[in-house]
Amino acid sequence: MAYPRPQFSFVEKAVLVTGGTSGMGEAIAESFAASRADVVITGRNRERGNAVCARMSGHGNIAKFKAGDIADSSFCDELVDYAVQTMGKLDIVVNSAGIIYHAAVEVTTDEQWLDTFDVNVNGMFYVCRAAIPRLRQTGGVIINIASDAGLTGSRHLVVYCASKGAVIQMSRAMAVDHAPKGYALFRCVRAMSIRRCCVASSSSAALTQIRGLGVGGERTPQSRMFSRGSSGSGLVCRIRLDALHDRVSGGPRWR
Repeated sequence: MAYPRPQFSFVEKAVLVTGGTSGMGEAIAESFAASRADVVITGRNRERGNAVCARMSGHGNIAKFKAGDIADSSFCDELVDYAVQTMGKLDIVVNSAGIIYHAAVEVTTDEQWLDTFDVNVNGMFYVCRAAIPRLRQTGGVIINIASDAGLTGSRHLVVYCASKGAVIQMSRAMAVDHAPKGYALFRCVRAMSIRRCCVASSSSAALTQIRGLGVGGERTPQSRMFSRGSSGSGLVCRIRLDALHDRVSGGPRWR
């Protein structure tokens, strides 16, 4: 599927995207590749991962897929090492992998609760922990995908809301830890939290029928469901205009 592309150049930038085999992660990865970045993606579905890489590889850049489960901390260590070995360095990490269960608290199972936190929170933590030493070397950027649900709550999404609230607070704490307060090694490392709108898939009409998601679009600033393409390109534009621009114009602006 062709997505709208941002008109920026990421030549010689090395990007790692988790959850890059579908949805927002796929759109973000393809948008970076179209901007000439080298990109490594990860996910659990080999067929989809290889298909995304095939589409990304037509821009003269590196495009690789590593299959695995980010809920496994040892895999996350291997993933970051693989990304650096493949691309030579690491400039940007986008933590986009996530899952969602639609259930109120009384019908949410232990397995659903643990599974959601394993992927949405633990996996993100493992990737950040492994990536930060590499990102110090390049003055890199971490983008953690969160959700408005982590701030306001949503119907029938109790565990998803809890996990995204954890993501937001973890990202804030990481930003405080690595802000330039006398720690020169950390001054160019940034952790940000992007509050994500509802993202329509190819079956967006069906998604709106799920309880709790029908009102999701109405609660976003533009009162609509966004496509994967607009979300991916929009995030890439945001990174370019904010985080990376800071480096080339004299240093990061901490907010």
